[in-house]
Amino acid sequence: MSSSSEAFEQLNNWKSKSTKLFLHSAENGLTVWCVGTLQHVASSELHFGIEGIDGRDFLISMVTSFADFTLLDNRDSSHFFALGREKTDFGTVLQIDLRPGGSRVILAELFSGVINVPPK
Repeated sequence: MSSSSEAFEQLNNWKSKSTKLFLHSAENGLTVWCVGTLQHVASSELHFGIEGIDGRDFLISMVTSFADFTLLDNRDSSHFFALGREKTDFGTVLQIDLRPGGSRVILAELFSGVINVPPK
């Protein structure tokens, strides 16, 4: 388990850089995955939206007042189902266990493409 301060440092970093994130959550027969950015980060609440879609039409809001945060190593086995994506498509991965209710949300930094570095 990571500290809340580490998690919020990462969340604020993602928000300030408008980092493209992959969101995944699967609970009680409903699975959601999408790509978007953090719109709002506060100690009590996160807002996740999709570029080009007005927040009045689509917004995922997470109450984080009692959440547990875990920064995951993306080199380990897959932490979530990401159809058609490789583990190398992702950078930092943050698991958020929301309370009460126990829903789990995964936010993973999504790389926009393969970076080829020419040999020296």
